[in-house]
Amino acid sequence: MKILLDAMGTINLEKLKNGLPFISKIMGAFMMEAVIYCLTKQGHVSGSALKITGDWEKEFIIEWDYLLNANSLKSWNDWKEATEYAAMGITVLAMMELTKFCTFERAAQDAGVDFWVTDTDKKENARLEVSGIWKETKSNSINMRINLKRKQLKPSKDSSYISVVEFGTPKAKIIKR
Repeated sequence: MKILLDAMGTINLEKLKNGLPFISKIMGAFMMEAVIYCLTKQGHVSGSALKITGDWEKEFIIEWDYLLNANSLKSWNDWKEATEYAAMGITVLAMMELTKFCTFERAAQDAGVDFWVTDTDKKENARLEVSGIWKETKSNSINMRINLKRKQLKPSKDSSYISVVEFGTPKAKIIKR
């Protein structure tokens, strides 16, 4: 079931550096800097639009005040790693806007997902798998990555969500599996 949300929303990246339930201020700042790095290296500025598709249809304006300096840029020379953490940052903030999920607990690497999430009523626990794409190509598209992640997820009694964030446009697709 696709949920269409009319009004444009805002995602302020600064929210990450203040910390969130189960995400420390330091980890949040790390993800925030990764997002800003990925967006600025792709030519985007604060105020750029992020279109979400999948089970939700919504457009967000992404805002930030933080300025990258030379050390920041050199710290993120591994753009693949930056893309991974940036996708996590965008996904957490988007899921907080689109769903009732409010806690994002980082899963161990062998868990098969990136996060365990819980809603505000503590009625739904779910798994969240996140993936990032620096710039979409014919051989590495959002839909291809969604299908790959669908196959990767092991069956579970908990709900599962998949998010793929692409920074060239920028855009994301978030689905419930």
